[in-house]
Amino acid sequence: MFERIKIEKEEGRGRDDVIRDGVIGERGRTEHPRTGDPKGPSSSAEHDAVRSRIIKLNDKLKKLNSYSSLLNILNLMSLTWHLVYLAQRLHTPC
Repeated sequence: MFERIKIEKEEGRGRDDVIRDGVIGERGRTEHPRTGDPKGPSSSAEHDAVRSRIIKLNDKLKKLNSYSSLLNILNLMSLTWHLVYLAQRLHTPC
């Protein structure tokens, strides 16, 4: 996530840019914010390389988020089971 933010800052993109489903679009922006150049500071080949790198980072972030969600669900299930176990032990005489 931090690497993606760093690349976007270097590229001159702000929070106004929309990154969704691996497609990068800009809201009504016709020129680069720092240079005023319609194409931006880099050529289209460099722009495509940066775009593909951002897409790869987005995919990696989605995969890590999926793993994290799965582990959170497993953790919730195991803690719930443990809570039920402890609750049953309360009713059992010592």
